[in-house]
Amino acid sequence: DSEGSTTCSLSDTPYTKEKEKRSESEIISTINRILNAVKDKSKGTNILFLRDGFAYEDYELIANSLPDNVTLTVVSVRKNLMSICAENLPTGDTYSLHASLDKERFVFGLNARQGEESCITRMHLVQAVTNPLGLEMDLLANILISLSCQNKTTETEIASLPFPIAYADRMAWTIRDMIQDNQLLKHVKESYPDQCDEAGGAALYIYSELKRFVEIRQNGYTFAI
Repeated sequence: DSEGSTTCSLSDTPYTKEKEKRSESEIISTINRILNAVKDKSKGTNILFLRDGFAYEDYELIANSLPDNVTLTVVSVRKNLMSICAENLPTGDTYSLHASLDKERFVFGLNARQGEESCITRMHLVQAVTNPLGLEMDLLANILISLSCQNKTTETEIASLPFPIAYADRMAWTIRDMIQDNQLLKHVKESYPDQCDEAGGAALYIYSELKRFVEIRQNGYTFAI
């Protein structure tokens, strides 16, 4: 938020009816939960929503379901648009580039702080799905580059993405690897049969434990990162 506070929210289940899509009601519920933590609600709130990948959901419907003094700016970030690593690119501790394509889209990339010899390896395509404040694409590009520089990671593909997408990506990898690990699933099913039955299977039990750890443990958010 504007004060630098961060939170982590996980859905009730890792599975969705449609691939790569969340329900509008889930997104509205998550945003409202965040809004409830805002101390001064009289000033209104501007939300920047970064959608990892194509924005399948109905964000006009979502925006219209929020309080009147809330604006929702949604940008879709499509990863790994192209490889542009080249010898003549500038080098340095942190450098970036961006270019507007039209009134709704731009591309951006940065060297992900890999040292003086590093190069930009990926460009990301960004599209403004909703833009109620009429923000310029140059401004949005600089915001995403600034968010990318906040990442606490040294992996190029992750660090070149804006926070919080970078961490959501890492977390999704971890969860997917764990709930698809046959040896882990076998161990959990044999060691915690009652808990697995109650959760609806070993994979769902593993996910519920990860969710509980992140949301309840004092160091859960650090673990999520």
